[in-house]
Amino acid sequence: PVKDYLNIKSIHKINKIEIYNLSGSLVYQNSESSDVIDVSELSKGVYLLVVYSDTKRSVKKMIKSN
Repeated sequence: PVKDYLNIKSIHKINKIEIYNLSGSLVYQNSESSDVIDVSELSKGVYLLVVYSDTKRSVKKMIKSN
């Protein structure tokens, strides 16, 4: 589970990161290349993390705790 900051490790350059709630609403978007995301403003729950690189799109489940 993630509390305040999410660390992302990738061998590919990250172009964009999106976080969706389970209703499908976009709750976070970042187009800057960053390995750390501040998720402290998100409510406790389950989210979908979408990470875009030049050649791939990866979708992972993220659990936010308080």
